[in-house]
Amino acid sequence: ATCPYGDDSASRKDAKAHFLRRIHQKWVSRYRHLDPSQVTLTVLAESWVRALGDIVSAQQRAVSKLKAQLEEQRSRLRSARLKRIKQSDGVQLFSEQKAKVAVMEANHPQLV
Repeated sequence: ATCPYGDDSASRKDAKAHFLRRIHQKWVSRYRHLDPSQVTLTVLAESWVRALGDIVSAQQRAVSKLKAQLEEQRSRLRSARLKRIKQSDGVQLFSEQKAKVAVMEANHPQLV
């Protein structure tokens, strides 16, 4: 990235100093009641708190997304289990009916 104030190191230092003065003036006016040495610490602390808040928010969103995915997986698993139970119940009912038919056929040969 090129420096809008020029490429030599003196211009960069001037640009950096100008930027820091501008920020310092902004924050000093906001924190007039504080000692100037405390303003920098306050600005740093606030920016850290904001950054940490952003990180926590992003992690909370990620956790919420993972919870939703987990619940979706659990739901799929439940429905698969229910489907399997119904199928096994169907197999059991079929074999019970088959046994009943075999008993009826044995008891009533005229039906065969």
